[in-house]
Amino acid sequence: MRSDGGRERRLSLAAGEILFRQGDDFSVAFLVESGRIETYRERSDGPDEPRARYGPGESFGLPAPLNPGSRSESARALETTVLLACDPQTLRTKGARTTAENGKSK
Repeated sequence: MRSDGGRERRLSLAAGEILFRQGDDFSVAFLVESGRIETYRERSDGPDEPRARYGPGESFGLPAPLNPGSRSESARALETTVLLACDPQTLRTKGARTTAENGKSK
């Protein structure tokens, strides 16, 4: 993963690269600029459980209301992907579409 400095960080991921893992501490949310991301639940008793896919203009990685301190899912790049990482408030001011606005279910 490559990051460009500053308060907002631009991240580049290769296909298959893991962005974060289930249980990691929440620190930032993400806006997809190009490429695609898949979130999934890691399961000890079988294969990973896909949850949602995100493309350009869509945001993800916001803290869950019932578990605001840690990630409830993992995320990986499905193809070469560029993301903007920033705090949730900054993401909202950028007008990013959220999961609810996308009609995606978690």
